[in-house]
Parts: sequence; structure tokens; C-alpha cells
Amino acid sequence: MLTIHSHIQKNIDSIRDPNFGATQKGTPNKKNKATVKSIQAQWKKLIQEQQAIIKRQYDRGLINWPDCRSLMEADFSVEDEIYSAMINWLSIIDLSDSVEVEYLATFIEIVCSSDYSPNGLVILKYHQTILAKIEELIEHQRVHQQNIKINLVVSGLITLYFYHSVGSYAPGFVEQYELDKVDIALLLPAFYRVFPNEHNNLIMSIFKEYHPDIINEFTQILHLSIVRHAKNSSYGWMHSKLLSMFAKPADVLYKNAPLIFKNLINSFDFSDIEIDYLIENLVLSPLGIEGKKTHQARIQEHLKKLEIKGAKQSVINDYQQKLDNIDTVSQAKYNKNIKTALRRITVSAPTRKSLDILLKATTDEAKATHLKSLIVEADALKNAPKLFNINNKPTVLFRDFNFKLLVIEELMYRQEILLPKFDLDLFAKEYVKREIDRDEDGYECIPEVKKYFKNVEISMTLLDKVTQLYQDSGLGGGAVFLEHMHPFWDPGMGDEVPKVTNKAIDDLALLPNLTKIIGLENSEPSKKLLNALAERNIELEEEK
Repeated sequence: MLTIHSHIQKNIDSIRDPNFGATQKGTPNKKNKATVKSIQAQWKKLIQEQQAIIKRQYDRGLINWPDCRSLMEADFSVEDEIYSAMINWLSIIDLSDSVEVEYLATFIEIVCSSDYSPNGLVILKYHQTILAKIEELIEHQRVHQQNIKINLVVSGLITLYFYHSVGSYAPGFVEQYELDKVDIALLLPAFYRVFPNEHNNLIMSIFKEYHPDIINEFTQILHLSIVRHAKNSSYGWMHSKLLSMFAKPADVLYKNAPLIFKNLINSFDFSDIEIDYLIENLVLSPLGIEGKKTHQARIQEHLKKLEIKGAKQSVINDYQQKLDNIDTVSQAKYNKNIKTALRRITVSAPTRKSLDILLKATTDEAKATHLKSLIVEADALKNAPKLFNINNKPTVLFRDFNFKLLVIEELMYRQEILLPKFDLDLFAKEYVKREIDRDEDGYECIPEVKKYFKNVEISMTLLDKVTQLYQDSGLGGGAVFLEHMHPFWDPGMGDEVPKVTNKAIDDLALLPNLTKIIGLENSEPSKKLLNALAERNIELEEEK
């Protein structure tokens, strides 16, 4: 085992200092210098100093640059000492000593951080040891239930696998390291059973992405959580993971929510109280339209977390005031959120299907009536008139769609007379056949937006007003229509402009007053198209 670097030993000693991280006397709200971030900064400096030693050999001509770079990329000696110190501490610690366990948890917190970004190859070296320690700690807590601080150590070790530097991987290690995350994910069902209140979102992300049987395992854990929290009328953190308003369409739990609900109902015998709890906390609460009792439990749970974390009293007071005014807040909150909730039910297939499943499962008349009314109102919203109609049947037809896009750019975004002006975010809010998400869908051409532009009506009166068209290569920022049709279109990454073809020759008759096209060279026009433009005395100007 490596000898612990003197600086790292000093860091460990400072963590054990009662004043570590404490507020300094005479300087309100100013933390002691020996904090988590300052230690991370010291470690970064140690690593840089170690790299500098190698670099000096190159500066003195003792080694060539390829060897220098190779040595620097392969030198993880400081990080190795940090991990060695952590493993050594894990090996000798008395788990019945809560204070010492908390000190160790703080050290692991410093290692497991995006600020420090531990190197993946060093993690790989200690991977089997860390796995064994996690299993050992989970089992120890399951048997003895003696130290609530152990969860901080275990969660820290697991979170280590979320924070790692991918920049220094050697060839062939990336694939192997992904398998290591599966190893960690396989431990998480046991982790959640032993530490049911652990609500680290980073750990949940590992669980969701890497566990090979996530749907079944999550269903099992969720069942235990529902039964436990329904008995105590409390709110469980895991309950918002299925139908969260912030869930992305690709989220494995969100898109499989109906299957999870179906498995829950078919695999377990829930009491009426538990079914009622399930509907309130796993469906209505994420939608922001839960009842007073559920809303109250959720605020109380949050207050507990704030108090445990030592939050500012002003923040705690704000939540306490919300709790005191629960009667007014609940109704006001419901009224504010109902429109958002109905839209979510309308556009989100997982949410709608989950409602249908739970409607069949509940025997509570009031709850069934509530679910039915939500479905009816959502259906009414679905059939309401839309600002942007993608199924329009235009009377003026263009043969070349890309040429039409240039006309749309001119009339809709430059002259602003082709209305309504299309906006992707507004369109996504009213579109109900699927969830359109800029971040998820924007790397490709969004088919619904393309269809809208293809079918948008442009009257002859407006077409008469087109005297100039401009095709932007992206150097000028790109066309506005592309910001909505293909948000992350990037010519620097090889994306091409929508090219105008010979079909546009037939479309020229729709633009009797067109005199100039700027930037058409971006379409690499054919000689045939160029001749047709020349015959109409349409000037071509290169993009500047």
C-alpha cells in the first residue's frame, strides 16, 4: 500500500478538526479555509506539480515530447495516493463510531466530486475493492442498523462512479469502464432496500442507465416504498421519478411508467388506502394537482430535509409558512397548475396510459371521478383549435420545398407579414400527438415542423411582396426557420443548407416581383437553374 502523501494526511487531520467547515468567529457566513473545495484545490495543485516534474525533464532535453506527453498521461500517482488513503480508512474504520464514519464520509465527498473529477483509470484499479466495500457496508447496515451515517459513506462510494474524467482514458478502457457501472448498478436494489431514504439523483441516474433489469427492480423497490409511506402518510422521494414534469421522453422510467404501474397492480395486493396513496403521490403530485393531505406531507418531508442539512432559518421559515397556510395554498396551487397538468396528460402518452390503468384499479368513487374528469378535460384540450395547423391544405403549391423555405424566411421572419410567426416552443406546447422536446429532438430535422412549413398557406398577395430572397450558409447565424425546424443545425459539424434544386424553376412563376437572390451559391445551383434565373433577370449576389 502506498505511503500517504503528507499533504493528504494533513487533509485527513483537518477533516477531524472540530472547526472544519465551521463559520469563523467575527466573520458571519464565512467558512473556515479548510473546506471541501479548498482541499480539492490542493489536490489539483499536487497533480499539477507532479506533471510539472515530468515537464521539466523535457525542458532540460532529457526526454522528447512524445515520451513527455506519454509519461504525463500515464502518471496518476497523486490520485493513486488519494484512493489508497480512502481504501485504507475504509479497511480500519470502526463502523459503530458515528463521528469517525462522518469524517470518512466527508473525505469520500471530497474524492467524489465534479470539482476534483477523479480519474477513471485510477477508479478502475480499485474497482473490485470498492465494490466489495460497498457490499460489506450495505450488509453491515442491514444486519446491525446501528449507524445512520453509514449511508453517507456508501452513497459517496457509489457517486464516485458518476464523477470521473473521461479525457485520460487509454484505448480500450472506455468499454470496460462502462461494464463497471453495471457492476455498481447491480448493487443498487440492495442499497435502496437498506437505505430507503437515500435520494441522491446521481445514484438514481446510474441505476436507471446501467441496471440490466431496471423495470422489474424499480417496481419491487417502489412497492416497498408505497407500502411504507402509505402507512405513515408520508411522502417518498422516489414517487416523483415516474411521471415527473421534468422527465424527458427518453427517460427509461418515464416512458415505461404504464408498464411499471401495470406490474405493480398485477403483482401486489394493495389495500384501498395504498391505491389511493399511489394515485395521489405517484400521479397527481408530480402533476402538481394533489390533495391537501398529500401537499402537506410533501412540505413536511422537505422541511425535515432542510433541517437535517442545516439550511438557513429564513428558508425553513418560508416552508413553515407554506405549511401553516396549507388551506389557501392547496387550492391556489391546484388552480394554477391544472392547465399545465391537463396539457401534460394530453401530450404525454405515459401519463395518459397510467391514468387509464389506475382508473381501473381504484375502488374509491371520489378518486375515480377525479381521474375521469382529468381525462375528459384533457380530451377536450386535445380537440381545441390550434394556432399552428400542420394538416393545412395549401392552395398555392411549391414544387421545391427548400425554395419555399426561403420564401417563408423572407415573409415570416424578415418582413413579418406571414402570420402567425412560427415558434417551436409555442408549437410544442400545443402539439398533442407526442412530446416535442428541443433538447431531445433538435439534433435532427423535426418532422412535425417540416410538415407545418410544407403545408403553410402563402397567399398570392403575400408572394407579390417578395422582391429578394436570402440563403444563409450559417456564417450569418443561420436562417430563422432552421432554428425551429432543426434547432441544433450546425454547418461547422457538416450540416448542409436545405439546397434549392431545378424544381424551383417552376416555382419562379409564383414570385413575379423577385429581382435578387443572395447566397444561392450555397445550394450549388445547376446551369439549368442559373439560366432560368437569368432569363427572368433575377440577380444573384454572393453571401458576404
